[in-house]
Amino acid sequence: MTAAVRLLWRRKAAVLGGAILALVVGLAVAGPAVTRTDPLKMNLLKALSPPSGSHPFGTDQYGRDILTRVITGARLSLVTGLGAVVIALAGGLGLGLVSGAAGGWIDLLIMRIVDVMMAFPSVLLALVVVAVLGHGSTNVMVAVGVSLIPTFVRLIRGNVLVVREQAYIEAARALGGRPRRVTLQHILPNILAPVIVLATIAIAWSIIIGASLSFLGLGPRPPIPEWGVDLSNGRNYLLRGWWISAGPGVAIMTTVVAVNLVGDTLRDVLDPRLRSLTNL
Repeated sequence: MTAAVRLLWRRKAAVLGGAILALVVGLAVAGPAVTRTDPLKMNLLKALSPPSGSHPFGTDQYGRDILTRVITGARLSLVTGLGAVVIALAGGLGLGLVSGAAGGWIDLLIMRIVDVMMAFPSVLLALVVVAVLGHGSTNVMVAVGVSLIPTFVRLIRGNVLVVREQAYIEAARALGGRPRRVTLQHILPNILAPVIVLATIAIAWSIIIGASLSFLGLGPRPPIPEWGVDLSNGRNYLLRGWWISAGPGVAIMTTVVAVNLVGDTLRDVLDPRLRSLTNL
């Protein structure tokens, strides 16, 4: 792990992505204290004001400061993205390990369910889950997490099938290791690298899908600041107040690019085959 951290530190893309993510997280934690403005405070006299010194991102149709809303909305958007990945990782890890290690009819049953889920695009599957659970940021987080479970299951199962045929796994079984112990102590630690990479990249997917659901009106209700909500808030003012949607749009783009920079570099560092090709 220490060697992986050193390799990451040498990659400019990873350092840049990590710095941007640290800035976004820091602003999300600090919240409106950074701008010292209430994100819900309306001032109709300053409605649709373009970007200026007092309002760097401009104001919306209600005179609310866009920069403050973007910074405050980062908290909810990041929590939704991270929470969805945790749900997907927990479900995918459990089902993938069971499917790959058990085999037989259990593997067949789990993979048929996963195939049915993967027949739907992630956004459509998330829409179905939200339709069942109802509106709200928590339900959006659960819906996004459920929509990403099939991807984790297939990745984890595939790696388990490869690792369980290795000689050291056969040796552990020959020494009397129980299937559960062999899976948790020998197979699981050796499949974590690709899982970590997928989890990192999945954060970007979760932020995009969560913002999409909020844009459609299925997430938190206005006037709660959230990137998808604010994107939707400005769609009727693109000609007169393009900055309303530009602020949260740039925030989403910047965060997703930063996560992808870190995720791509993690993939290169943690995969020995890619690392050897890079060093050629």
